[in-house]
Amino acid sequence: MHITFLSNFATMKFHLISSAIIIAFSFAVLSATAQSQYTPYNGLPGIIKSYKPAYNSNYPEWARMLYEYPINYFDLIKLYENPDVEKKEGV
Repeated sequence: MHITFLSNFATMKFHLISSAIIIAFSFAVLSATAQSQYTPYNGLPGIIKSYKPAYNSNYPEWARMLYEYPINYFDLIKLYENPDVEKKEGV
């Protein structure tokens, strides 16, 4: 009887640990994100997130900047008005 109890306890402990590992792994996988469609700017009042199209690497440089954080407004406007100007890198 005593050996059976220890065997059942070990089996329960194994199932509990394996369940905890599976839950932790599932949480890590679900919380991982690639290129995010939204930036903190999309949380501003009056912004409708669902209107923002998905990121596309074929967009012009100024449009790709809209998916970066932080955005330099003046660099973005300069590229929008004159697409031949290269994006200035930060110092």
